[in-house]
Amino acid sequence: MEEHEELALLEKFQEDSQWMAKKYKELQEKYEGKFVAIIDKEVVGVNEDVENLIKEIKDKLNEDELGRAIMEYIPPKDLILIL
Repeated sequence: MEEHEELALLEKFQEDSQWMAKKYKELQEKYEGKFVAIIDKEVVGVNEDVENLIKEIKDKLNEDELGRAIMEYIPPKDLILIL
């Protein structure tokens, strides 16, 4: 992979990360307690189990998209973590 291709992938990943941060409250309302997969500013998969989510999106995405998909657990709104 050439440097300009790597930079383009990083930019897309950053765009998706920023989109997720902006939409986090909406995502939490809709998907709390579940794992989501995001690519190109779109939720492409949702599942309560991350392994099942991976299986689900493997059918939808090509290898390059799989490599840059963001997979994130959306915790319930009332979840309290004690660290």
